[in-house]
Amino acid sequence: MGGPRTYSENYGDESSVVRMHSGNGKHEEMDHRAIVCFDRALEDSGLTFEPLRQVLHDYFVWATTTALARYTSQPTTYLTE
Repeated sequence: MGGPRTYSENYGDESSVVRMHSGNGKHEEMDHRAIVCFDRALEDSGLTFEPLRQVLHDYFVWATTTALARYTSQPTTYLTE
């Protein structure tokens, strides 16, 4: 969905948001607001037909409430042989 180019150029893209919010632990209120915004963006973009809308919603809920909370602020260390 991308968002307006001007916004992304001034404030960053989706990867910037992930870096900003990952590793900060749980933040239920912010998660809820992000999910509501995502659902509204689906409506605004016309992606309201099922089952696609529900799949996108469910993925965003999982990513927001589960996956992003796991990342730490520490750099990733990879084992090398």
